[in-house]
Amino acid sequence: IDNIDLAGNFNITDLEKIKHFLPVSGINPSLNMWLESALQQGELSGDFVLRGSPKDFPFEKNNGEFRITAKAKRLNLAYWPKWPMARHLDAKLECKGKALFVDIYKGQLLDTQISNAHIAIADLRRGKQVLTLKTDLHSDASDIVRFLLHSPLHEKFSVLREPVSYTHLTLPTI
Repeated sequence: IDNIDLAGNFNITDLEKIKHFLPVSGINPSLNMWLESALQQGELSGDFVLRGSPKDFPFEKNNGEFRITAKAKRLNLAYWPKWPMARHLDAKLECKGKALFVDIYKGQLLDTQISNAHIAIADLRRGKQVLTLKTDLHSDASDIVRFLLHSPLHEKFSVLREPVSYTHLTLPTI
């Protein structure tokens, strides 16, 4: 095939079938496996465009276009084994060429509300991907402790489970 000119839309309500929609080549196979296992539940809908010669993909020289724009609703994301799952995410995803951008409008991590989260992976191709995350998390100390105790770091922070008692407390006066 010399040239492709393809556009369409999609609606995926069963994320168990996401592997049928992921590219077979062009992105890191480890990233594909991560996407298959991390996307646990929710809905994805959006549109895509693929224009240009397949040999030029992902069109770094602006000699074609590859774009996927999607909305995620009520997405559950198991982002890393043994860490608490991010739940009920509503987000916008955009894949342009070799990069992925995700804007999370709302979601939950244990009892902590997630808002204004921005995720970027600059290069989805082979090699080691670097994920950049910027977010506003509003939580109290007990939620942070709970997060740590439900993570692979739980042994390092097990002292946080111990009761604290004071038999003598001296406070300075103003």
